[in-house]
Amino acid sequence: MATKRATKKTTGSRKTAPTTSTKKRSASPSRSRTAKASTKTGSRGTAKTATPPAASVAAAQKVLRTVERREAALRKSLDQQTKTIKKVKKSLTEHRDTVNDLKTDLKKVKKTRKSVTSCPLNALPPPT
Repeated sequence: MATKRATKKTTGSRKTAPTTSTKKRSASPSRSRTAKASTKTGSRGTAKTATPPAASVAAAQKVLRTVERREAALRKSLDQQTKTIKKVKKSLTEHRDTVNDLKTDLKKVKKTRKSVTSCPLNALPPPT
């Protein structure tokens, strides 16, 4: 029988000779490649821009109409709320005036009661 030998498996990579230069290689692409890429895109800048498809224009118009409707509704509600605030403020001032009038009436009544209780019974005028 033949003896089996262990064979070394090789990977597909090639061996490269060590670099003799002292320069470090950068990970970014070389300048010549980026310069070529910019010249290609530079020629497109003078071309006309393509018109957007009609569907996207219609969709944008639909969105704008929706936004306009929403703004109109908000403006309307804001106007209504400002009117309501004016009415509430007016009724509040009227209420305060009424409360102040009642306070003055109460003070008058208290003053009269005090004067009535402090004077003698025979000094009171006869009931009518």
